[in-house]
Amino acid sequence: SELTAAYGLDSISCGGVIAFAMECFERGLLTLQDTGGLNLRFGNGPAMLQMIEQIALRRGLGALLSEGVARASKKLGPTTEEFALHIKGQEIPMHEPRWKQGMGIGYMVSPTGADHCHNIHDSNYAAPNPLLEDMRSLGILEPLSVNDLSPAKIRLLIYNSLWMHFLNCAV
Repeated sequence: SELTAAYGLDSISCGGVIAFAMECFERGLLTLQDTGGLNLRFGNGPAMLQMIEQIALRRGLGALLSEGVARASKKLGPTTEEFALHIKGQEIPMHEPRWKQGMGIGYMVSPTGADHCHNIHDSNYAAPNPLLEDMRSLGILEPLSVNDLSPAKIRLLIYNSLWMHFLNCAV
């Protein structure tokens, strides 16, 4: 995160695109020649740090990866598509939408895809806390289970999304 911030990169998208490249490398869809000699196996921290720099400076494989997983996958071919995890071109944050079902719906309806910044974090509303108190004026009176998909959860998702979009615009 420190290195991506120093280069002005989104750490979630950068991590997602490097994970995509590592998956492709481990499955033989990218070679050492493609990576400029970098052994892009999962767990190879030094290679990951080098790839962050290549992405930031658009050098070598980093030039392709800097475009994100959706575009990189299109250029690398259909055998890579199943490893290009994104929604509407946005790499997926590692929040589990099968568990946080409100977040999963938020990813689907968000104009920017898998964005966790203006999405609902279901666990924030599963127990009494200050965030839930803030939602009382919107009719969200009781904690909602993380995997709840009732009309109250959908209302919370809509109001939360509108509020977060407003805050993002107001800054």
